[in-house]
Amino acid sequence: MDPHVVLIGVTVFIVSAILIYLISVFGIKEKSYEEAIAEQRKRLEEEQEKSRRDKKAEKEKKKGGKAKKEKPKENVEEAPKPKERKMLNLEIEAEIIEPFDSAELKQKPTTVKQRSKPKSILANKDEKPLVSKETVEMPHFKPLPKDDVELKHEHEKKKEVKMDKEKMGSPKISKKHKPVEEEVIVEQMTKATFLPMDSKPKKGKQVQDSLTDSSELIQAVRSAQLGDQDIQSLIEVLLNKQGGGGSSITAEWNKKSQKGDPVVLLRRQLEEKERALQEEQQLAMANGNKIKEIRQELVHEKTRYSSLERQFQEKIAAQTQEIQALHSRMQTTHDNHLIESSRMQAHINKLEQSQNPAQMQQLKEENRKLKESYEKTKAEAIPPAEFNSLRQKVSIMENELSNNVIKLNAAEKAKAAAVTKCSKLEEEMKKLKGTESEAEGMWSKRLEDVNQQLRKSESEKKTLSDRLKAAEKDCSGVKARLQELEKALNDASSKELEEKLKTSESAKSSVESSLKTTEKKLQEAENQKNSLQQELENLKTENKRLSEEAKISRERSLGDGQEAPKNKHNGDIHGEDKAIQEYKNSLEEYKKMVAEKDKTIQGLQSDIEVQKKEASKLLEQAETQKKKNNELREKNWKAMDALEKAEKSASDKITRVEKEIKEQSTVAVSETEKYDKAILQRLFPEISLTDKLSHKDWMSSFEKQAASKIKAASEKKDDSAKVKELEDSKKSLQSQLAELQKKVSESAKLEARLKELESKNSQLQKQVGDSKSASSAQIAEAQSQVKSLQDKVTQLERENGELKSKASQSGSNDSRVRELEETNKKLQKQVEDYLAVLQTTESKLQQLENSVEGEERKWQDKAEALTVELQQAKDELATLKQDVEKFKNSDEMKDKVLSLEGQLKISEDKCSQLQDQVIEAEKRISTLQSSVQQSNTADLSQQMQDIQSQLDSEKKKSKDLASQIVKLNGIIKTGQDAIHQEQELVTKLKQQLEEREKSPGTNSSSTASEASSPSDNGTSV
Repeated sequence: MDPHVVLIGVTVFIVSAILIYLISVFGIKEKSYEEAIAEQRKRLEEEQEKSRRDKKAEKEKKKGGKAKKEKPKENVEEAPKPKERKMLNLEIEAEIIEPFDSAELKQKPTTVKQRSKPKSILANKDEKPLVSKETVEMPHFKPLPKDDVELKHEHEKKKEVKMDKEKMGSPKISKKHKPVEEEVIVEQMTKATFLPMDSKPKKGKQVQDSLTDSSELIQAVRSAQLGDQDIQSLIEVLLNKQGGGGSSITAEWNKKSQKGDPVVLLRRQLEEKERALQEEQQLAMANGNKIKEIRQELVHEKTRYSSLERQFQEKIAAQTQEIQALHSRMQTTHDNHLIESSRMQAHINKLEQSQNPAQMQQLKEENRKLKESYEKTKAEAIPPAEFNSLRQKVSIMENELSNNVIKLNAAEKAKAAAVTKCSKLEEEMKKLKGTESEAEGMWSKRLEDVNQQLRKSESEKKTLSDRLKAAEKDCSGVKARLQELEKALNDASSKELEEKLKTSESAKSSVESSLKTTEKKLQEAENQKNSLQQELENLKTENKRLSEEAKISRERSLGDGQEAPKNKHNGDIHGEDKAIQEYKNSLEEYKKMVAEKDKTIQGLQSDIEVQKKEASKLLEQAETQKKKNNELREKNWKAMDALEKAEKSASDKITRVEKEIKEQSTVAVSETEKYDKAILQRLFPEISLTDKLSHKDWMSSFEKQAASKIKAASEKKDDSAKVKELEDSKKSLQSQLAELQKKVSESAKLEARLKELESKNSQLQKQVGDSKSASSAQIAEAQSQVKSLQDKVTQLERENGELKSKASQSGSNDSRVRELEETNKKLQKQVEDYLAVLQTTESKLQQLENSVEGEERKWQDKAEALTVELQQAKDELATLKQDVEKFKNSDEMKDKVLSLEGQLKISEDKCSQLQDQVIEAEKRISTLQSSVQQSNTADLSQQMQDIQSQLDSEKKKSKDLASQIVKLNGIIKTGQDAIHQEQELVTKLKQQLEEREKSPGTNSSSTASEASSPSDNGTSV
């Protein structure tokens, strides 16, 4: 596979994944519930606007139709009857009075005024006024505003009426006889004034039915073939109908003219509203069911889409992982390709450099020949299929060649690495030889030093571990006490605070919850109050309106009562009384409702006041809790301040005690030094030295002068017997002096350790810092040191007494024999010690041999690894040879194969050289082992000789140490006195610390005075 094809596939895959993700995110969006409701509202508003536009268009059409109808009627009717035409116009207006939209309601008062003006024109002086008293215009009530549902129903009714009118047409009016029309119009005008408002829709329906029947009849009469007798009979029937039905028509027009009771109108409006409400409720129920179904579908779709999204996301994640893996692989292959190309170029450059110019010319000639042959083949026109197959073969061969070159480069690298490893091994072997020779010379010297240091370090470790354990115990005790005190204080204060805070928080939460509930209740009560106030206002307006209607009805009833004997068709008085009673009953019911609502409002107001009082109480409780919390916080701050002050005072006291201890220790050391100098000058009054020197220099110079004087005094003595006895005694005491010298060195070390311990004590005091009982730990350590010094001093006193007794008995031969035996025993002990040292050296030599064997094993493992690598390289070379033999047939590959074979030969030679080097390294390792064994025997013999020389030198030194015994006695006495003084200081310091622990408020002046008293006692001693 080519890398370009892989890259194209990867890019196509990534682009497709991104497109799928974008489509799944943006293309499959879901509408929320609020968006769906907003769309429905927009649709409703658009529909309402369309209905309003249609209504306006219908109104304009109606007005145009009316104007057109009036013009032909004026032409048809005769000129001497203008009054009747005007009545016809009024008839049309009375028939079309119907409740329209709010736009029509606003235009009605103008129509009323227009009606009142032409009534003055209708008055005829010649004719008798038949209905002059009945034409009194009653007050017209404004119709109530209607809902959207009612407006829709009215709109549908208007459409039906319009369709019926279009069917009826204009010929109906033309067929009626003119005189009959005049009478009917007069009767209709008399009744139109008293017609109730609610009879209009019913009358409209009846008119529509009658119009439909009459239209059918007229069409039937027109289509029928009638004779003269039949036509006359029809005319008589029609005339009889006109004569007999006049009373009914007048009654209908009277009913139209009468104004209906407002209570009935209100009831009918209520019924219509109830019907509309029922319809709306049904619609709402249906809409609710639809909404539930839609929600269920939405939930189902959401779950489906969520599952699909998860699946797509998982697919995308898997694809991204695969893409990342492919990308990483591509990067690795690209890097490898770059590395391989660089290697190939370098290799080619090397080959070009290594080849001769004759070979280069041959290659150029071969290239020319190949080009010529290629052009010939092109001229011969090889078919494309064969050409493609050859290209594929060539590409395969090139790939195999590149793989072979890569393998050869890897083999060369392995060879180079092996060569470098061999060179490094040789260098390391040389270094090991040099280090072993140096180590053999140094080990013998360092063994003794190491043994002595080990003993010293073990003793020091023991003492230091004991001291550290004691100090850690004291520190842990002090820390435990401090923690207990802090816990006690914190627990005592924190528990109270936590309990009080919890109670306050619970009270606060309860107060907040109650406040929230009260606020909610207050809001609900206020909302209820507002709703009730609105209802009251509505009821008041209704009461006012009803009272006005009652007054109007009463006035109308009085007018009707006066006109009842004249015209019986205008209504009954009993019906009006019933209507008034019903109106009164309804008023009483409204009043009762108003009273009940007033009571509910008063109850809600009382509840609101009670809740306000409760809220004020809860706020007061919350404020009290806040005050308590603030007080508790102040108490905690005070307690923390007190603790900090106590800790500061304790730390100050500890620092003071440490300073006093340091001062006392320095004073004690200076006093001991002065006391030692005074004693030594008393023993040797002839020696005089300056006090400016340090204590160590002064002691060393004093020892030298004392030894020289002792030697001079011994030379003055002439008695040879005494000298011999002294020499014998010296020999017997040499062993004892060696031990004493060790002890003296230990005492000097103890002094150094005292100083080290003082520095360590200061460090421990700094580490402990805030701990109150650090001084007690230091005192315990000082006591342990004093005890150890006391034990050592007692041992030294005993040894001194024994030496003195032996010196007094030096005259007798028995004592000499015993001393010689003891010296022999001591020498035997020393020989045993040296044998032990030899054993330790032998053990260390064995350890060295083991380490050498381990290194030999390592070298053997490395050699085995190299052999394995060589075998692998050989296997790879064999495979390469096989691959090369396959491609020897091609002319172009022969030169390359030859060069590769040369490289293989070179690599084989290098491998054989590496094997030879490994064999030589193994031989060197065997020689090193033999040399190490020989060196071990030679070292042992040298060590024995060194030990003997050391024994001789120590014998010589023992003679010189006899003179130092006297000095040691004086030093021991001074050490004893210093120890006594230190013990007294320690006891007094303990007492002071105990007193301070009991009464921490005491002043530091008493401690200073007590510290100064022991120093005076020391000087007196």
